[in-house]
Amino acid sequence: MSESIIDSVDIDYIDPKEAKFNITENHILTLDLNGVHYPCVQLHRSFPFTNPDQYISVRDDDDSDKDEVREIGNDKKKEIGIIRDLNEFDAVTRKILDKYLELRYFAPAIIRIISIREEFGYRYWTVETDKGVCKFTTRLGRGTVVTVGSGDKVMIYDVDGNRFQIPSFSQIESKTRKQIEMFM
Repeated sequence: MSESIIDSVDIDYIDPKEAKFNITENHILTLDLNGVHYPCVQLHRSFPFTNPDQYISVRDDDDSDKDEVREIGNDKKKEIGIIRDLNEFDAVTRKILDKYLELRYFAPAIIRIISIREEFGYRYWTVETDKGVCKFTTRLGRGTVVTVGSGDKVMIYDVDGNRFQIPSFSQIESKTRKQIEMFM
């Protein structure tokens, strides 16, 4: 008998009754789980666009273990477990997790493109977002402007790793839309 891929993967799901999340005054997310205290954890959505509230990876981000040297640029964190669904948590914990995820996945919505200028291998954007006017820089070439799924949503990634979204690309002014389509 052949084993399915799901059966062959050992996934540790986090039991909402056993997990106690907290945010410190320094805005660090902590976790107490099964008698173990994790002073710094990160949450990563497995499906940020299609299922943002399900299958959240919880990773240990504590660098205080002096015996283990992490190479520069190695951002692989030890996974503690997976949250199946945020809705399984009580209201207080859900609010903590939502607040953390909102900060981590902060992506202002672009309402209007004011200008896009190209110079020295970069694009310089000035846009109006739902959070105010913003200026950012992207590299030339493909991969910085990406269509999400089969919908009308577009994500833009700047040189610092920040994300900006255009929730309804078809609503952008035609001339600007054609200019952006060249970047896709």
